[in-house]
Amino acid sequence: MFIIENIKLLDTAGLTTAITSRFTSIYGVINNFDNYIKYW
Repeated sequence: MFIIENIKLLDTAGLTTAITSRFTSIYGVINNFDNYIKYW
């Protein structure tokens, strides 16, 4: 039971990290796009 709970916790943390990194990537692309427009 303890091990299963730990795996669930780890899975949730991994999912959160994946979502966060995905949003960071999108935000980075938007920022770069904004800079690209300013450059033009």
